Amino acid sequence: MIDDKKRTSELMVQRNYGDLVKGLGGVQVSSGELPREAVDKVSSDEYHKHLGGLNAGEDVDTYVIRQKDKEVWVQAKPGDDRYQLNITERAAMPQQATTLPTA
Repeated sequence: MIDDKKRTSELMVQRNYGDLVKGLGGVQVSSGELPREAVDKVSSDEYHKHLGGLNAGEDVDTYVIRQKDKEVWVQAKPGDDRYQLNITERAAMPQQATTLPTA
């Protein structure tokens, strides 16, 4: 049963998502302030087009789950009253171009 009166703490969010990612074989690659250089590598328009909402200077936890054919990156920004997740899957582009059969 959900207790609407019980508040979620920042530490609770950090531990829950950290444990979830680690349980999937992932590792934490950073924790702390999101550097300006990282944000500047992606244009603001491109970032917000995909509903990203993290800004330089905000504290975030970053994890990666490496699998045989892909990587899944998870960024969690915990807070006392809400949290934000950015999840990105990086995989090889499947081959879609083909040749026509010869006569």
